[in-house]
Amino acid sequence: MNPGELTPVEYELQVKEYIESHTETVDEFRVTHLEKLAASDGEFEIDIVARFRFLGISWLAIIECKRYSRPIERKIVMELKAKRDALGADKAILFATSTFQTGAIEYAQRHRIALCHFQKVLVECFSTHTPYRIDYPIYVFDGIDAHGQKITRERDCLFDMLAREGAKR
Repeated sequence: MNPGELTPVEYELQVKEYIESHTETVDEFRVTHLEKLAASDGEFEIDIVARFRFLGISWLAIIECKRYSRPIERKIVMELKAKRDALGADKAILFATSTFQTGAIEYAQRHRIALCHFQKVLVECFSTHTPYRIDYPIYVFDGIDAHGQKITRERDCLFDMLAREGAKR
């Protein structure tokens, strides 16, 4: 399925499904969609909020999802950083169907924000005589973690990234 055919909410729910599929290494994992979180300077509606315990530590990760056809600009990453700081979240992650501009990548690296180019692709298979379709989800994950390390895998564990962050505290 072409990501351009999805609504923003459908894309957010695909990212939520992907995150939920990587819960085997954490305890008390909860993920919500469009949760409103209060901060000292107002309330924010966050696309996806993940709460969990890892290594005995409670974590709060805020995740924004952008279904854009153009590369993500630095301004979008700056807005996510402001939300993370206001909410006191442990981690901020930006998932997008598009790539990221150089300024967005550099800003994210300096401020420890993970960028993830993510699409759920449906594979179509055809036999010689009878075409048929198999809806088999393949997660295309292409990202840059908060330390500037490039990640490119068909399926990647989001929480490996979070564990590396926790180990450095």
